[in-house]
This record gives sequence, structure tokens and C-alpha cells, in this order.
Amino acid sequence: FLDKLEQIPPSPGGIGVVLKTSYQPDMAGCSVVRQVIPGGPAERSLVIEEGDVIMGVDGDAVFGKSTEDVARLLRGEVASRVSLILFRHIEDGAPDAPPPTTVTDARARRGAGNAVEVSEEVVLHPHSFRPFRQVKVTLLRYREPAFAPPPRRDT
Repeated sequence: FLDKLEQIPPSPGGIGVVLKTSYQPDMAGCSVVRQVIPGGPAERSLVIEEGDVIMGVDGDAVFGKSTEDVARLLRGEVASRVSLILFRHIEDGAPDAPPPTTVTDARARRGAGNAVEVSEEVVLHPHSFRPFRQVKVTLLRYREPAFAPPPRRDT
């Protein structure tokens, strides 16, 4: 087992998210942020949240692509830029217009936020015509933590 681990090349840079496939009627088959990894670019951006639906990566629409394909698009050279378009559900009773979001605001709230660009607007879902918050963010990829095998237990 350990020999196989040593043969795995180092992972490329990523943004620090775990994805899952959505089964919601509006977003069936889409990739959704299941978890934001502490300390990664997604968390440090102060923009990406659990439940965000990934609709675009670097200008390419990913609506309906497999989660594995989307995860591959998120990876790349460490310190390279990756641009995302995210859809975020608007809760019933929430205001129609999002609060202004700027890179300056994000960095001021937490020191060295790494969001290069951020914009947010309300758009209609292309099929259901329900309103969603569309968030556009550009991040810098980082070296993702390497897989560590579980500690051995003596039997």
C-alpha cells in the first residue's frame, strides 16, 4: 500500500474545496461546494461558501459536467489564477440585491485575503427562472495538502 502512495505524483495546486454532486431539481448533476478547507484559498477569499454551485471555471460553462471533471478544472499550477462563477440560492425573504462586495472589503476583514477579483449580482436561473446570486471570484491556487495514510495500529 505504501509503495503505491510513493508512486503518486504530487498534486497540483487547488483552491481548497471538497465538491459533491447536487440532486436539487434546479441544479441536478451540478458540482456543489460541500466543504471549504480551513486555510485554503477558498476560505481565505471570504467569498466561497458551502452550498455554492459551480457554474463556470476559467470562462467555460460547467453546468452538468461531472464533479470529477470540475475538480480537474479547479486544479492547476500553484500560484496560478482560477476564475469561478458560482450560483448561490437566495433565501425566501432575502433582499433582491446583494451587498456590495469588493476585494478591499474582503482583505480588510481578514488580513491577507487572496481573492484577486470579486463581483456579485442577482441573476435568473437559465431553466427555472428563479433568482440566484451570481458570484464571480478569481483566486490563486495553492499546494493542496498531501494525502497522509492513517496511523498504523499494532495488533
